[in-house]
Amino acid sequence: MKITKNHAFTLIELLVVIAIIAVLASIAIPVYGEAQAKAQRTKCLSQAKGIFPALKMFAGDHDSTFPNQKDQDGTAGGSPLSDANDAFANLVPNYLSNESPFGNNTSAWCKKTSGNPGPDGNIQTKDRILEQGENTYAYVSGLSETSNASYPIIADGFSGNAGRVTDPTYSKTEGAKGAVWKGRFAIVVKADGSATIELPEQTNYSVKRFKGSADNMFSIKADEQDPWLVGCTVYNPK
Repeated sequence: MKITKNHAFTLIELLVVIAIIAVLASIAIPVYGEAQAKAQRTKCLSQAKGIFPALKMFAGDHDSTFPNQKDQDGTAGGSPLSDANDAFANLVPNYLSNESPFGNNTSAWCKKTSGNPGPDGNIQTKDRILEQGENTYAYVSGLSETSNASYPIIADGFSGNAGRVTDPTYSKTEGAKGAVWKGRFAIVVKADGSATIELPEQTNYSVKRFKGSADNMFSIKADEQDPWLVGCTVYNPK
């Protein structure tokens, strides 16, 4: 009599297959997540770089000076900046048609107290342009087209509170302000328009002026031999 072999999975074989699938999934999910994060960084780098031409056009109309007041072209003739949003709002809609380049829904700076994240597209009145939660980028005021080309002018928002930045560092705490890339990366646009993804130093999550430097790229240094950002102020988003 012919004996037919049973090719059905035994319980042990089934458990082995499940274990292999679990291992593969544990490898694939982090890789997919990192690929998504890299794509998001690339997108935001492009957006940040795209803001700079608007700053240049603004400077061309304002004696070569980048925005340094709130509502500079308004009837009141401008008022002191409170945060980066005040500076960037000068660009919309005359130099940038909308708010979208300032958004990053993965950034804690783009979380509105009202709920919906990021720019809402409403620019009908000045007070609606770049409201709280509609901008992810910090801004360095006090620069002009003749400033040191290596000076930073735009960067991912830092840790801490809105407005003036006293400690320009990032965070690795997921979901915290200044932790959009978990302290591993930072988008920076310089005064010459170049845009890069910098690697913060991993002890205090600061971006150095150059590799091996002890100086924070965003800290003012009043040194006659090596001045840096003298007369400038760094602002976080609103």
